[in-house]
Amino acid sequence: IRRKTRINIIGHSLGGALPRFSLRFWPDIRSMINHLIAFGPTNRETIMADAACKTFPPIKYTNISSKFDELVRPLNSSEINAQCVKNISIQDICQLRIFAEHLAAGIYDYCGYILTMNALNSQSF
Repeated sequence: IRRKTRINIIGHSLGGALPRFSLRFWPDIRSMINHLIAFGPTNRETIMADAACKTFPPIKYTNISSKFDELVRPLNSSEINAQCVKNISIQDICQLRIFAEHLAAGIYDYCGYILTMNALNSQSF
């Protein structure tokens, strides 16, 4: 990328954690990234995530999770506690979305889509 426009990355499951891994080991790409939006990522409590995945301001991070995720355990392992991170559970916004599990949250759930669009259009936290 040679332009001044920074890109947004949207990842699902491990695709939410791998960009953070890349940002740690290839620091020259950090200036190219504006926002990382991750659905059901395994951000904590795994060997790789705990050791290799960090956050790098001014990159913005949005983690969208589901309280009915059957794969990411414990459920709060999608969350990251940092100033540049926003953690959102689909059920905190759309309480009746009981079928928004791991696959649906990042692929076809309408509330997940709306949260993604809101994150992309957000200018600040």
